[in-house]
Amino acid sequence: MKPLMGYGYSPSFSQQRLLLAVYLAHIKLGDGSRLAHWAKVRYSGELAYALLCQHLLHPQLPDELMLAAHQASEDLRARLPRGCSWEAAQAQAIRVLPVALRVLSVLNAPARRPQRV
Repeated sequence: MKPLMGYGYSPSFSQQRLLLAVYLAHIKLGDGSRLAHWAKVRYSGELAYALLCQHLLHPQLPDELMLAAHQASEDLRARLPRGCSWEAAQAQAIRVLPVALRVLSVLNAPARRPQRV
């Protein structure tokens, strides 16, 4: 698996969730006039795509979330063109990042174990 943040460091699920939540807030408030806005869209998309591809068929995910994760990963796979508008990039991030956040919430929750009788 390719490291998510370079130097072989892969953040925990809670750290990834925090990063994506912060990026989503910045993207919603951004207007695309600064290079940092575009960098946040690009990096959060890469992080979400890697996460969704890796955990798409995880047994803890409910069926509805698995379908939403598949649609989000397909949306990210069909990358936006280079010269796209800020509104298109922002709309894609606002569609995809909440799905990745829900996947991380499920994965970060303690696994349910069957009760012993």
